[in-house]
Amino acid sequence: MRCRVAVASGDGRLVNRHFGRCDRFLIAEIDTQTAETRYIEERRAEPLCGCDGHGDGAVENVYEVLKDCKFVLTERAGLAVKEYFYTRGAVVLEDAAAIEDALIKLIKHVKMTEG
Repeated sequence: MRCRVAVASGDGRLVNRHFGRCDRFLIAEIDTQTAETRYIEERRAEPLCGCDGHGDGAVENVYEVLKDCKFVLTERAGLAVKEYFYTRGAVVLEDAAAIEDALIKLIKHVKMTEG
């Protein structure tokens, strides 16, 4: 299975940004069969903490930027964000690690749940 993953990173090496404070996401495409990872682009988003509150409007704006991503890797995310994405078919996962390590863990997890 090929899918896109949004990564909340401030330096391009680590998953080290809180979802609500992240203003850019790295987008990777992973292939869970071959474990191939390819970086596609960087996307900008308005941080939730810069908006008035954390209502659906603020979360929806970030979701619109990331809606083609099946997974979001972030250092930390609130329950409301996780639920919002989950109800739309995406999974927000917390992992403060090197991006490569986090993607490998994600691929292993997806492989286990697929078959």
